[in-house]
Amino acid sequence: MTPLVTLHAAAIASDSRDDWRAFYQALAGTLLVVPITEAEQLDLAEGDAGPIAQAYLSLELYAGSIDTVARHAEVPGNELSRLLADAGVPLEVITGAEPVLLGKDQLAWIADTYGAEVTRDVNQGVRIAAPDQLAPQLLDVIGQSVAALGPSCRAASLVTMTDQQGDAELVLVLVFDSRDPELEGRLAETVTRAVQAVTDQRFAVACPDPDSALAARAAEIGIGVMPVG
Repeated sequence: MTPLVTLHAAAIASDSRDDWRAFYQALAGTLLVVPITEAEQLDLAEGDAGPIAQAYLSLELYAGSIDTVARHAEVPGNELSRLLADAGVPLEVITGAEPVLLGKDQLAWIADTYGAEVTRDVNQGVRIAAPDQLAPQLLDVIGQSVAALGPSCRAASLVTMTDQQGDAELVLVLVFDSRDPELEGRLAETVTRAVQAVTDQRFAVACPDPDSALAARAAEIGIGVMPVG
């Protein structure tokens, strides 16, 4: 059994909030195999209540379900959740054990809670300020996450970013010695999920260029994060 299957079984057995959060967090970070059409759209199946998306925990599971090689994509669970929640389409995750069925409300919660992408910057009408009243537990978890990044992380600062509508979000700004967008994206997702596992606060991670205005502003007014350990 894979860790995701084990976590799902534990959540079903206990029906506790913490166990369900652990399962949703693991699903958000899992790379899922999804069938796609020639037009590179999701190839939806027909369920009892209408169209439904199917995703497989592994390429082996997907290959075992079809007679001929078919088009597919590998998509992180949090990104697939966002796509399907916006389209109002439920998801069936094929695990090799009992399939996992997720409705659009569950998918929206996963996407909202465990999304990691930050598209805002200081040139988009976003106000950046120093955060206040942060829980010690939150700072400890962020410090542990920063420590796990190793010496390649040059600086880590916490700021609050508020858009023109007044919506505020806590953002951890990470500056690395060398730019590797793919690696930075994975690290941002890992840190975001680690933090959101213990808090309901809106939280995201940004990995700007070391010479960017965001990096400079975060260093100037943000709360510097010291590794815990």
